[in-house]
Amino acid sequence: GGRSINLRGRDLRFARLDRSDLRRADLAGANLDGASFTGSDLRQIWLLCDDRTDLRRSENRQTVRCASARGTNFAKAKLAGAQMSGLDVRGARFEGAQLDGVNLNNAQMTGVDFSRADLQRADLSGGATLQGANFEQANLQGADLSGASLQMADFTGATMQGATLSLANLEGAVLRDTALEGAGLQGAKLFGADMRGAKLHFADM
Repeated sequence: GGRSINLRGRDLRFARLDRSDLRRADLAGANLDGASFTGSDLRQIWLLCDDRTDLRRSENRQTVRCASARGTNFAKAKLAGAQMSGLDVRGARFEGAQLDGVNLNNAQMTGVDFSRADLQRADLSGGATLQGANFEQANLQGADLSGASLQMADFTGATMQGATLSLANLEGAVLRDTALEGAGLQGAKLFGADMRGAKLHFADM
């Protein structure tokens, strides 16, 4: 259960680490902007704020030294069980990545590409910002997106059975042909959302 390597606070901007084995690495507070981890094994990594105790009380993420991965390429990477709470990952790519059980609560994820990614039981709650994110054909079964900002997000063809979307902002979101059986949508904002062909059997609205 220990960390495999300590890279806490390192500057790894634009690094090329495709197909690397970094399982259980400690990357808290690190800067990975523009880096590439295509096909890498990043299971159970720590890529979060260096001072997590103050994250909820601080509006300044630099003060609590939150990790950054803006525009980073995680396509087809293995990130199961990764701890990425508070991460700034705006514009990053996670196409086809394995993110089951990942913790991304309070993260900044505007414009992120999660198409065809496996996000089963992922935690994307706590007011996570996901405006314009792409979840086309992603697997979000049992995922927690409660309170998330999902305006204009695209969930076309996504699998979301049992997902929690309570109090989420889905204004203008695309939920076309989305499988939402048994999903929780209590208090969600759905103004202008496109839900043509969505499957809502047993969903709670």
